[in-house]
Amino acid sequence: MSSDRAKSSVASHEARNMQLCHHPQKSKMAFEVFIPTWNSARTLDKCLQSIKDTVTNADISACMHLVDRFSTDETADIAKKFGAEVHSADLNLGQARTLMCKLARNEWFLMVDSDVYLGKDWFKNIVQQRDELVKSECKVGAVQSTVRARHQVLQDDLLAAHNAFVSWKETPRMSYPIKNPQRMLTCAVLLRKEACEGFHSNANAYEDYELAKHIQRKGFDVYVIEGDAEHDIVVTREGIKKRCRCSGAAMHKHGEVPFVRLLASAIYVPVFKAPWKCKLLVFLMYWNYLIGWVRQEKYGEMPWV
Repeated sequence: MSSDRAKSSVASHEARNMQLCHHPQKSKMAFEVFIPTWNSARTLDKCLQSIKDTVTNADISACMHLVDRFSTDETADIAKKFGAEVHSADLNLGQARTLMCKLARNEWFLMVDSDVYLGKDWFKNIVQQRDELVKSECKVGAVQSTVRARHQVLQDDLLAAHNAFVSWKETPRMSYPIKNPQRMLTCAVLLRKEACEGFHSNANAYEDYELAKHIQRKGFDVYVIEGDAEHDIVVTREGIKKRCRCSGAAMHKHGEVPFVRLLASAIYVPVFKAPWKCKLLVFLMYWNYLIGWVRQEKYGEMPWV
């Protein structure tokens, strides 16, 4: 897609922004939800249905917006089915998040990834915990929900590795809410409009890291709470390689050195209580982070997968 086409599309949607979430006066407020998509038909129907169900359960209506990278599958048809607005532009993830922050009109809005499914009480829970933090005089800029991994593994030899690794990651080792984590994940997050104003990113990975730092520079805090949400991703060896190399390139931009992590994993993995396949997977992940970090020009602008 040409840059002129992308700019024209974005400008058109920003010009229409005043009309996007217009709702007649009624007892329910319309809550804006932004979802980045690119050929996301496999998971999008269930994602949008879960969003609709969780906000309806809180007696609130949802105004859903897709920021779409010119999908060629049924993404647009699914969006139409749920009455969602589609903003089409050739944007990477950082640029898509930037556009979402510009399009948001209400004091608070949501970002949800297209492969995330929210539980029925998810919205009630995150709003309730936000309100409790605000009452405690916390300057809340974002409330991120934890998300359980729901891996669909295509290769049997990766199954044991991912089950062990995910199980280890999800072992309770901390109490919630967590204030200002090292990295905020934007796959299921409630954001304050004021805290996001002026945000700009061209990053195709770690854009959530940039958004968290922007929120903190504005004088707000980021909190992580436990939430009922699932992340449905298909895991392949090639997909792991691409994601890790893209993240490694982003690490270079933010001054992180994955070699330290690779060295730590080489020391730690042998004593890690998990199947050997899991140990190998962890080492390969950090090895690909390092390759992406070294070859940042090649992997810095890979399309999100």
